[in-house]
Amino acid sequence: MTEHALPVAISVLGMAIVAQVADIPSTPGLPNILSSVGVVGALVWHMWFVSARLIPKMQRDFNDALDKMRQTFTEEQRALRAEHTRYIAEVREEYRRRMDPGHVPKKAAGE
Repeated sequence: MTEHALPVAISVLGMAIVAQVADIPSTPGLPNILSSVGVVGALVWHMWFVSARLIPKMQRDFNDALDKMRQTFTEEQRALRAEHTRYIAEVREEYRRRMDPGHVPKKAAGE
């Protein structure tokens, strides 16, 4: 069960008990009034719960997930940038070495 299922179950059970207990033959309108108030009360509670508890929690969870993804992406980008920088430095060094006037190609060195 979720953390909010118990209050909902208690509310529904309470409304059912009130509807059964209030079924007094001498007051035929009372059960209908209590049933209507119970339904309206449940709807008001649901609206309050969704707007005050559920949506803010969902927003916090979403923002936390976005922050985590942003952090992971930033770390990956830094690692890729460092790898790319090392690769470019190696390519430049190899280019400079090959363009050096004293450089002898590998094939010619064995001859």
